[in-house]
Amino acid sequence: GTAIILHLLESKGQTNTPHGRIILGIAIFQDLAAVPMMLMTPYLGGYEPSLEVSVYALLLKGLSLLGFVYLASQVIVPKLLYY
Repeated sequence: GTAIILHLLESKGQTNTPHGRIILGIAIFQDLAAVPMMLMTPYLGGYEPSLEVSVYALLLKGLSLLGFVYLASQVIVPKLLYY
């Protein structure tokens, strides 16, 4: 969804307008909010390990994923695009 929104805003030259930035901010927030929801999917289907272990494991997975995404966006992807 975000890629389509970005393409439409770029084609109209509205990426740097106030409403373009707000729209992109909302789209990126929705993308980030989807990650914890996807991690919760197994628990919605009835999978129930002990509550403490599952919450900590879920938190660790989410933080690890966010760390990897940050690392990739700051270090890995720019180097790949340079080459």
